[in-house]
Parts: sequence; structure tokens; C-alpha cells
Amino acid sequence: MSSENSIFSYEPSAYRSEQAQELYLAKPSHRAMVLNKSQELWDVFPPNALDSHEVDDLFVEDKKGGPKFSDKQIERFDAEMIRYPTLGKINDKIFFVLLAGSVGAIKLAMIALFFTLLAGVVSGLATESFWPRFWLYVDHTFMYFVLPFIVSAVICTPILLFCIKKFAKHVKPHFELNRRTGRVKQWCKKTNKLLYDVAFKDCVAETINISTHQGITDYHQVFLRCTTEPKLKIDIALFGDNKLGHDVTAIWNFIQRYMDTSRPLPDVPTFEMSRHLDPVSAAHDKKIQRNPRYWRDMALKDLYEQKAQLIQAVRALPKFA
Repeated sequence: MSSENSIFSYEPSAYRSEQAQELYLAKPSHRAMVLNKSQELWDVFPPNALDSHEVDDLFVEDKKGGPKFSDKQIERFDAEMIRYPTLGKINDKIFFVLLAGSVGAIKLAMIALFFTLLAGVVSGLATESFWPRFWLYVDHTFMYFVLPFIVSAVICTPILLFCIKKFAKHVKPHFELNRRTGRVKQWCKKTNKLLYDVAFKDCVAETINISTHQGITDYHQVFLRCTTEPKLKIDIALFGDNKLGHDVTAIWNFIQRYMDTSRPLPDVPTFEMSRHLDPVSAAHDKKIQRNPRYWRDMALKDLYEQKAQLIQAVRALPKFA
């Protein structure tokens, strides 16, 4: 794991204007821990950036001739910007319900079937007539639990697929991190109105611990917040796993590395097709003689090994750096 000193042009908190300091201190989210920008960044990123489907997407882009930069393109994840889409407030909720009804029902059906078989075996062994007792459990549980789940999945799946095609026409931008301009934008989910357009140098991250009923931290919510616009709040946990404090550090490290134009783009599969379009990344890759098809030519076994090494490197990061 390598580390370098950052060349960010961010103002330290001690030198911010009094107004910015007041807003910064007056509007933290409830129970949130503020993560300032780090003066030390690492070549370590969230491990799910090396999932196999990320490499599969590269081959799809390869056939299409690479990413096409267009301001009209809603979803983007390239050398110029990360623009995340939304289906809208109502459509998001409908999609979630259908997804839970389809995928969730299948999972619940499998779980119910497993426990049914287990209960049937235990009950059958406890009596002299094993099979009658076993099939009694199976019949009752299948009729009242498994079958309704399967019916729910069968009904919801075609509706879900139809809605995905239907909702795709209504996709709008939700937020944008622009590496070229150094700006962060957020749009209203309901009206598609541009709410905020702020400089990334004025942003910090917040993390909020989500605990179980036993008081054990289950995961961390991670948000990007602006010191001059306290109401701006962007969920950045989607850029990686957020189970442990070290994972949060990796997420925040990834965002800072992406927005720092003095450094090359994070070397992950997602950016391989557009690295040559970023001047700093192109110069860096030429200097180290990086294979332009580094991730595309990598064997799946080697990819899994790289991901395992990355997981270990993430665990070695300081917590909430």
C-alpha cells in the first residue's frame, strides 16, 4: 500500500471565513461524525470496485468504442464526472417495493423451505412415524408460507421488468461530482430542479453509526456535506462497502482521489476506458508504461487475488482518517 502527501488546494478549517465556520459548526447532522479532508491519501479503494461485473462492463464499452462524453447523458462514471441517476421520489419507492416483492420473495421462499425441511426431519425423528409427520410439516408450510412467496415473486417479476423499461424514460440526474470543474451538484428528485452547485473544496464527509438493538454498529451511513450549504447531503456510501470504519475511510479516500486533479484517476476497472482522456492520468500511465488493457486482460483468478489484497489493504487503513 503506497501513500503520498496530497497537493489539495483546500483551505484548512482554521483559515475558513467566520461565516463558513459558523455554518460548518452549526449544522452537523444528528449523531454525525465529521470527516475532514485528509492530507494523506492512499492507492487503496473500496474492494467492490474490483467486482467481476465491473470488468465485464469494460468489454461492453470496448465493443461500443469506449465511453461517450455528453452533458445530456444522465448516468456517467468516467474521467470527467460521476453523475448518479434517480428515477424520481415516487418511482424509487415503487421500484423498491417491486424489487422487494420479487427478489425478497424468492429469498424468503428458499429460507422457509429450508426450515420446513429441517423442522420436518426433527419432528419425524421424534416420532415413530417419520414420513407422515415429515410430509405434514412440508404440506402445511408449503401451502401457508412458501407458495405465497412464490406467487408474489411470479407476479412481481414481470411487473418489475416492465417498470424498469417504463421508468428508464423518466431517469433524471440526482447528483454529480465533476472532476474537471471541481464542482458538486445536486438535483431535486421530485422536480428535477438544480438545488446546489458548490465547490468540492467546501465539502466534508459525515458518517453516522447505525446500530443494532444490542448496541453493535451494523454499518455506517456516509454523506457528503457542504460547509457553505448545510442542507446539501449526498449519500456516498454507494461507492463502497460501509460496514466498518476502515471501509468508510476507503470510500472517502476514493472520492478525494477522484476529485484531486493533481493525481491520476483511481486505478480501478470503471475508469480504464477513459483514463487516456484525463491529462494527468494519461501522463502518469505513460510514465509507468501502464498497459491500457490492464484490467481487461487480467485473468479472473488474478482479479480475485487483487481484490483479496485490496481488502487487506483497506483493513490496514486508519479508521476515519
